[in-house]
Amino acid sequence: MASASVGRRAASEIEELSLNAWPGLCTWLFDGWIVRFSAGYTRRANSVVPLGRGRLGLSEKLAACEQRFRAAGLPPTFKMSPAAEPPDLDAALEARGYLREAETLVMTRPVVADPHRSPGTARLESPARPEWLRAVSEMNGLSVAQADIHRRLLSALVPEHVFASREEDGVPVACALGVVEREWLGLFDVGVRADRRRRGLGLGLVRDLLAWGADHGARRAYLQVVGDNAPARALYAGLGFTEAYRYWYRRRAGPV
Repeated sequence: MASASVGRRAASEIEELSLNAWPGLCTWLFDGWIVRFSAGYTRRANSVVPLGRGRLGLSEKLAACEQRFRAAGLPPTFKMSPAAEPPDLDAALEARGYLREAETLVMTRPVVADPHRSPGTARLESPARPEWLRAVSEMNGLSVAQADIHRRLLSALVPEHVFASREEDGVPVACALGVVEREWLGLFDVGVRADRRRRGLGLGLVRDLLAWGADHGARRAYLQVVGDNAPARALYAGLGFTEAYRYWYRRRAGPV
């Protein structure tokens, strides 16, 4: 794994911001850990985020979390990062039979207002229109049930946010979500319809969101991209994003 370019404190802040930007349907706070359940839709919203050390023993905490996941009918899953507490948690999970999966890069860049920039062509609005939700669901291949959970997650957003899209003939063909909190702009759900890719739509949409973030007080931006998604990594690197740190998941093998 590549070494992080930011320290534990900075990683912890971004992890906390990303929790607010992608809320779960149900959250259980347990001795410094944030445990979230969302009917199995996305690892982020169905995992333990261990940001605080707490006072209880590790074995006791792991057993309690595993019991909660079993009750929910989900595999116990932990989101691991340089901010994870305690520091030896990853090794303890591996010894317990947890598999490592879905390594993801967190990339960041400064946000600088450009007073000479021409207005973007993205449609920016909040709340999300049904057309935006439908387009994102189709781009991600969501089932009807998953699309409903996705809608409910986004409706629970508390920080300032905007739903962005590039349209053709009134139909969204590129979509993204921008969330601003504590001078950070988080970018989520960035996608382009399969038959409209390689036309610069995603690039232009991200630039429009960076401009929106600058107008709303953001000084830095972050996003998350799966480690093996080379095209997306290249796109974001071309926009000036660099790797800050990586996170991954530990999932308990075997039956729930």
